[in-house]
Amino acid sequence: MSDSPYVIGIDLGTTNTAMAYAEAGAETPSINIFRVPQVTAPGEVSERDTLPSFIYIPGKHELAEGSYALPWNEDIPYITGEFAMKQGIRVPDRLVASSKSWLCAGEADREGLILPWTADPKKVSKISPVESAMKCLSHLYDAWNHAKQNDKGANFCLQTTVLTVPASFDAAARDLTVKAATASGMEVILLEEPQAALYAWLNSMGDEWRKQLKVGDTILVCDIGGGTTDFSLIAVSDNDGNLELERISVGDHILLGGDNMDLAAAMALAAELRAKGKKLDAWQLNALCRSCSAAKVRLLSDASAEEAELVIPGRSSSLFGGSISVVLKKELLEKIILDGFFPEASADAKPQRKMRSGLSEMGLPYEQDAAVTRHLASFISSNREIMEKKGYPALPTKILLNGGVFKSSAICSKFISEISKWYPEGGAPKILEGADLDLAVAKGAAAYALSRRGKGIRIKGGTSRSYYIGLESSMPSIPGFEPPVKALCLAKKGVEEGTEIPLPDREFSLAVGYDAEFRFFSANGRPDDDTGDIIEDWEECGIMEQPSLKTSLDPGEGKNGGMIPVTLETRITEIGTIELWCRDREGVLRKLEFDIRHSGETEE
Repeated sequence: MSDSPYVIGIDLGTTNTAMAYAEAGAETPSINIFRVPQVTAPGEVSERDTLPSFIYIPGKHELAEGSYALPWNEDIPYITGEFAMKQGIRVPDRLVASSKSWLCAGEADREGLILPWTADPKKVSKISPVESAMKCLSHLYDAWNHAKQNDKGANFCLQTTVLTVPASFDAAARDLTVKAATASGMEVILLEEPQAALYAWLNSMGDEWRKQLKVGDTILVCDIGGGTTDFSLIAVSDNDGNLELERISVGDHILLGGDNMDLAAAMALAAELRAKGKKLDAWQLNALCRSCSAAKVRLLSDASAEEAELVIPGRSSSLFGGSISVVLKKELLEKIILDGFFPEASADAKPQRKMRSGLSEMGLPYEQDAAVTRHLASFISSNREIMEKKGYPALPTKILLNGGVFKSSAICSKFISEISKWYPEGGAPKILEGADLDLAVAKGAAAYALSRRGKGIRIKGGTSRSYYIGLESSMPSIPGFEPPVKALCLAKKGVEEGTEIPLPDREFSLAVGYDAEFRFFSANGRPDDDTGDIIEDWEECGIMEQPSLKTSLDPGEGKNGGMIPVTLETRITEIGTIELWCRDREGVLRKLEFDIRHSGETEE
């Protein structure tokens, strides 16, 4: 949809979902936040900058008929957004929260009916993490179409849409995110959240960004969201006299964020109540945690706010019978976050690991160590060799912060203070000012969509190596002898992200319907290899084998497994993967995906 009248950027967040847009045809497009209509109280629909990423599943006769109807759907059986969050504080067992975190929980059945996690399935109709994400995205889709119903050509499905994901999402989590988007009616391009945050900053700076960055700078993007913490390193280089941005590295998956801080605050308040003889059960602690989440946002966003009064529902037949009041002070909240999540850490620190119990409850695979500073130190030190080989400083020279937690000046100052201890005296990194901590990712996604049309700078993310797939030779079976494997070049070094490369007009045989291994290779010093080239003696040519992909591809409805003829097409994605699309003679596509972020990065 390269000629769509609008470009749309969506930040599908753990706590809040935001959507930005721009008129793509304008000479100098401005990026706007789409104010999302949603139920904010029974019978009341209001517009907000974000849609809280919560789904509430009401019980029969719990709420008056029509009290959560939407302008485009009067009979919707669930609640999404602000009122869902509020109602979930009162009845936490019916609230679906943190579904984005569940999308990357490989141990869970992410398409199974598992949420709300603690709810009794006999009392609550559970939904899957994918369905929860789909419901949030469907709300945006329908709200947009309702708002633009008189705008010819503005239907959501006709627009170019960029949807962000954590840089640390694995292939399965990304695929499930796309599946949720497709089910909502969207066709999306994926973009990593830290990159989106930087695109937003670049867009807000205009040409001024060139005065804040210089050749040789390295930018650390630190994005602390509701469920994950993401790190990325982006370098500033020279291209024929022009500044150019290149993504160097992204961090591993760190399931650590605002959810952890909410629970820490709730546990501290529960301890205060317990000291006064008021013990909370698991249901009440869950409700308190939800209240702490809302209070954290208010206290960190409003400089004048000093405390928030929270009400914990009682467990009597009356909804608020025996309810308990407790006060969360900003001073306590900031102390919990500062001491627990941003403690002092050495430059070579690693996340702390402890021996775990042999048996535990099924749940999200949270990080054992809550110290963001130790995770960051480990990320920077693990990339030091890569940075030095590329001629960049071992430590970042600039830092871009993203996430509502950094609205607190105390937290921001503590974070920078701890990082600065890793630098020689006078060499502390500079903060890139002017970031929109809540809405940057959505705005950046829209800015990226504009950059794909030549409107705005593009962060370079070209392949650092050449990549190949194993190609088994066709030959008769010989006892005790395996057919030799050749290396088929999928993409040569330097191919830019978003590039689609059809292989030469030639058919290959693809195994479908049974388990097969797809071998994957990379090389750093073969600039003359081009897509479609076949290298026979690859082991003698500096080509290194990478982790293989073992999978079983669908043979198609009513068909048996075997070898089928296909043509191939490669796509370098915006999220650090190579997609290999295999098209059979009936036009059916099957996809293989390989992670290229860490494939041989430190090899000579």
